[in-house]
Amino acid sequence: MAPRRLIHLLLIIVGLTLGGLSEAREIIRSPRGFQRDLRRMANVPKVSSLTDLLDKGGRFTKGLLPKGGAPWRFYKEGERPFAVDLGNGCRVEGKAYRINLPMMNTTKLTDLKLVNGTRSRSLMPTGKTPILLEYDTAFYYDRGRVSWHGPESRFAILSLFHELGHVKDLSSMPENQQAEFRKIYDLKTEGKALTDGQKRKMVGYERSAWAHALKQARQLRREGFDILGNTPRKAIFNTINGCLKNYYDYSGK
Repeated sequence: MAPRRLIHLLLIIVGLTLGGLSEAREIIRSPRGFQRDLRRMANVPKVSSLTDLLDKGGRFTKGLLPKGGAPWRFYKEGERPFAVDLGNGCRVEGKAYRINLPMMNTTKLTDLKLVNGTRSRSLMPTGKTPILLEYDTAFYYDRGRVSWHGPESRFAILSLFHELGHVKDLSSMPENQQAEFRKIYDLKTEGKALTDGQKRKMVGYERSAWAHALKQARQLRREGFDILGNTPRKAIFNTINGCLKNYYDYSGK
């Protein structure tokens, strides 16, 4: 191979490597960025729980009522369909069935999609990751499953995209980084303190997942599936920041 072509090939390889490293690093919040975020978050109202957030009834968190029949959460045994109207001809449709196992009593989605006229777009994750419908207002990704409380509000649907963002991020991580991810969230669940580095990583994971959610929502809007409605940009980010503040303020129990 000619020296010039060899040098060109090496530059391409280096560029791709650095690009990959850059993409991996951007999930983790830098110390300077973290401090800047803390200043921005100082006056953001902290959301004590998602129930509290949904009960405020803002345009972004206001509950949505299913059309026809009982809400999905009241379905018993057997696969049942549900539909939630988002307005402007757009709706969420799905099917779910109850699963009763020891220490587990929940509902599993078998189908979830956005529909507008004759067009539809599946919201189910690829691979083996299931979506489980819980009976509280918890949204979380944990060890290969997404728990979600259903299409109760526009924010709830965006939150599903947030959890699927975690799935996407994890799928691109090597095993050691996946282990670190789970360790950090396990420590938080147990109420234990995190190191500064772990806290910045956790915040970075959350920011990345919300970025994925917004990107997905905007792409769907361009395709004619509108989950954001006429919600002002400020209301969307105030809601997201209210959730993020719990991570920025976390110091253990």
